[in-house]
Amino acid sequence: MNENPFVQLTEQDMLTDLLGQEKQIVGLYSVAITEASTPELRQVLSNNFTNTTQDQYQTFDYMQQKGFYKIKQAQAQDIDQAKQTYCKMENELTK
Repeated sequence: MNENPFVQLTEQDMLTDLLGQEKQIVGLYSVAITEASTPELRQVLSNNFTNTTQDQYQTFDYMQQKGFYKIKQAQAQDIDQAKQTYCKMENELTK
C-alpha cells in the first residue's frame, strides 16, 4: 500500500498543466478586452494579455527544448497556403 497519499507530479505534468492554464487565460483575456467598457480597463487587460501570451510562449518553448511538447514541422507548401488564406481574409476585412 502506498503510504504517500500525495501524487508526485513530474516536471512534464506540471508544465503541461501550466501551459493549458495559460492558454485558457489568454482566451479569457481576449473576451474581457472586447467587453471592457473603459479605455483604462481595456489597457490593463491588453497588457495582461500580452504578458500572458509571452509567458505561454516561454513555457511552450521550454517544453519543446526538454522534449515534452513535440510538434510536427509544417511543410513549406502548407505554410504558404495558410499565409495566402489569412492575407486574403485580411484584405477582405480592410476593404
